Amino acid sequence: MTEIPYPAHPTNYRVGRRSKIDRIVIHVTNGPSGAPWVWFGMDHGAQIPPAAPTSAHVSVDPGGLVYRSVPDQDTAFHAGAYNDRSLGVEIVGWNGYDFPDVQLDRTAELVAEWATRYGLPADRVHIVGHNEVPGEENEDPGADFNWSDFMTRIQHHMNRGVDASTVVIFGFVVALVGAAFMIRG
Repeated sequence: MTEIPYPAHPTNYRVGRRSKIDRIVIHVTNGPSGAPWVWFGMDHGAQIPPAAPTSAHVSVDPGGLVYRSVPDQDTAFHAGAYNDRSLGVEIVGWNGYDFPDVQLDRTAELVAEWATRYGLPADRVHIVGHNEVPGEENEDPGADFNWSDFMTRIQHHMNRGVDASTVVIFGFVVALVGAAFMIRG
């Protein structure tokens, strides 16, 4: 998946982690269709009045473009008590918004990749809304967010893996090409 780098300001995340990743937190920006990655790139402490440091690992815009703000191995400030143990994705839009298919599908693809990479079950225990994080008083992704559809999309991406026959055929072709070069050389 192609990601557009848009780094968060150093005050908006912490280098490293204090815990193993065991959650993925889904956010909705609940703001204009502007760019949350621009907000993450600002020094909020320099603002008047100062704002709390904020970031997410990635944001997905309505066209399905993915903006990377914080590396996975670092701690984004997005979910209070879950910051150290989670990855956060911002879906650009509003709670209750009918998100475009390309945006939801790209977000689901990203979540499926994370779940696979970090060995997380693709279930609602490990993939949570910002509103489900203990101690947080947020409403996103909203009561109307279609979790059933979103989880189905995640499962679709997790099940898209390459089947064994494709791997065997590819390996055979690579072996033939290698043998051809050895004979010629």
